[in-house]
Parts: sequence; C-alpha cells; structure tokens
Amino acid sequence: MGIVNDRREQLLDLLAERRKMTIDEVAHYFDISLPTARLLCSNLSNEGKAFRMHGGIRYLPAINDTYTLADASKEFSSEKNAIARYAGRLVADDDVVFLEAGSTIVGLAQALAERFDNNELSKLVLFTNSLSNLNVLGDVCEVSLVGGRYRPNHQDFRGYLSDHLVSDLRFDYVFLGADGISLENGIMALDVETVRFIEILIQRTNKLILLADSSKFQHYSLISSVPIRKVSTIVTDTGLSDELCSKYTDIGVNIVRV
Repeated sequence: MGIVNDRREQLLDLLAERRKMTIDEVAHYFDISLPTARLLCSNLSNEGKAFRMHGGIRYLPAINDTYTLADASKEFSSEKNAIARYAGRLVADDDVVFLEAGSTIVGLAQALAERFDNNELSKLVLFTNSLSNLNVLGDVCEVSLVGGRYRPNHQDFRGYLSDHLVSDLRFDYVFLGADGISLENGIMALDVETVRFIEILIQRTNKLILLADSSKFQHYSLISSVPIRKVSTIVTDTGLSDELCSKYTDIGVNIVRV
C-alpha cells in the first residue's frame, strides 16, 4: 500500500504543476502498465481529488463553495426573469421536460406555473432534481422529483442515485444553467457531480436549452461539462455584445437575446 499511496501523492503533485496528464504520460512517468495507470487515475477521481477526463486526468483544486440559491437569485434578476419567460414559451402540452437546478431555472418554473394558471398549458411530463422547482410547480402540475444526495445551499439533489434515476429516461427538452460559458470550454461547472449529471442529461434529450445571463459568457469556472456545439439554443439577455454573439453564431450555435 505504501507504493500505491506514494504514487497517488506524486501524481497529485504532478497535476498541480502540469494541470493535466494523459494515461500514457502517467504510465510512462511511474513505469507502470496502462491498466494500472487507469486504475490510479480512476481512484483519485472517485475520491474527488482529480477529474477523470477521456484519455487522461485533470487537476482539481480545492473549492470553497459559497454558493447559495438565495444569493444567486438576487443577481441579474431582471435579466433572468426575461430569459425565463422566453424559455417558458418553448414547451407545449405533453412535452417531456427536465428542469435542472439554479436561479434562472427557478424563474423558468415560475413562468411555466403562470402558463398553467392562465390555461395556456394543461399537461407536462415534468422531472426535476430541484426542491425549489418542485415547490413552484407541484401545485399546478404533476412533477417527478429526482432524488439523491441533498445539497442544502443549492436546494437540489446530486450524486450516484440522481445519475441512475435519469439514465433511462428520455426528454423532449432539458433546461439548464451554467457557472460559466466559453467557446473553448463550453458549459462549465464548479463540481464533478454536476458535470457527470449534465453529461447524462445531454445524452437523454432531443433539445438542450441553456439559460444564462450575459455575465456568464467568457466567465471561466472549474470543469467543462458540455461542448458548446451540443447546445440546441442559448437564451440570454441583451447585455451580450454583438461581437461575442457573432462568435457563437459563426460556429452554428443558436443564440436568442431577450
């Protein structure tokens, strides 16, 4: 066990210096087989000490996650409301919809609830991993809550059970937010569990709709979760510049500014 632990500590030190390494590089550095190198990287990833990417491993710095949904809801509230109202008009009766967690998505839940109250919608097949979304929509339509490990600051569920519960479902729409968005890194998140969950969702939907105010663009977070080309539509606000908007539309990304 001493040799294994030494390798783990050395690899963490290497990642802090190099930021990422391929499996071949890990195997060569430690003079071990490729299967042993893969196991070493997978163990570090499973412990939350590094991020396992395709063909290699990436540095994962410690995070002081001070996020709370209540605080996030106060930021860019008018922009988020406009984005949410537009997104709420995209769905129709009998659509199968997944609402991810986040302050803008809670706004979307409120917009959908208003459509039910106004008899503009009568039935959705709706899933969410957010208690806040459930609280908004639970009295006006049937909602299936995806459980797992509860995160009080986010008022949502994450982890293995959440991943398992959505892996066999199929959605017409998945609506999600982002901690950061860039052309190079796509949609970014602060934690590995969110990345894994979103990676499953994008495989289970016909249309992936990203709701993000303009402050999230070219804002870099910790881990890339979705290449930007996999997003069907980005709904943002008019604060996004024409120049930056053009860079996204030039590569085929549909952006709506409201």
